[in-house]
Amino acid sequence: MKKDELIVAIGVLAVQLELADVETEGLTNPELESLLDSLKTQNEAKENDAAETKKEKKVKSFPYVVAPGHSVLCLKGSINAGQEMKALYLTNDKDDLKVLIKKGVVIKG
Repeated sequence: MKKDELIVAIGVLAVQLELADVETEGLTNPELESLLDSLKTQNEAKENDAAETKKEKKVKSFPYVVAPGHSVLCLKGSINAGQEMKALYLTNDKDDLKVLIKKGVVIKG
């Protein structure tokens, strides 16, 4: 890339990263390329963090889930740790669910 193009690209990334004054004056092309690569890496990390935060917000919370280290065989099939458990999956509905909660097999989500 030309020096002017590198400086513009660095300026754009600096704005995206909300960085105050990134100094490019007096730098050679290899130094500018190195700075640009560094800013790109920072920008990717910032975007990945934002994506992870978005995923965490989207995670559903169920009223009841199967406890870690347990699984339940029910009308729906086998339900493993962390998966949603509903009373309607069980033969005796709420009564069976209460028993599983009491035994620690099912916990609040």
